[in-house]
Amino acid sequence: MAMPELHGWLEKTKKIKGRLVNWKKRYFKRNGSRLFYLKSENDTIDEALGFIDLKLVLTAHPTMEAGKPYAFQLNTQSRVWYLATQDEETMMYWITGLVTIIKTWGSDQQLAEPPAPTAPKAPGVSSRMKRALPVPKRK
Repeated sequence: MAMPELHGWLEKTKKIKGRLVNWKKRYFKRNGSRLFYLKSENDTIDEALGFIDLKLVLTAHPTMEAGKPYAFQLNTQSRVWYLATQDEETMMYWITGLVTIIKTWGSDQQLAEPPAPTAPKAPGVSSRMKRALPVPKRK
């Protein structure tokens, strides 16, 4: 399966003291397992402001938490990345591409949608353990 190229303008923000602040427009470009963010689409990877390691991303899905209509989030164990686009079609381009990449690199987590409410806990099995069970890999 060919990996999606993934590049284009997104807005990104960070959470400080529980609030999303400083939305900034950045040009994102995937190179290997990293999604680099740049000030300009003419900048090189060496000039990147930073990157998201896609091998660490557990989920990618739309979010209402960001307060923007076409926002989505990427979740790692240590951070949540909040990104936004200008329209639904572009948001789905990014989410679909990112989920394809995450699945290909074998994350053992549920990926395509936000976590569904869990069923009542079975004795001795925590909800955290249920989410950590590996998803069978497709051949």
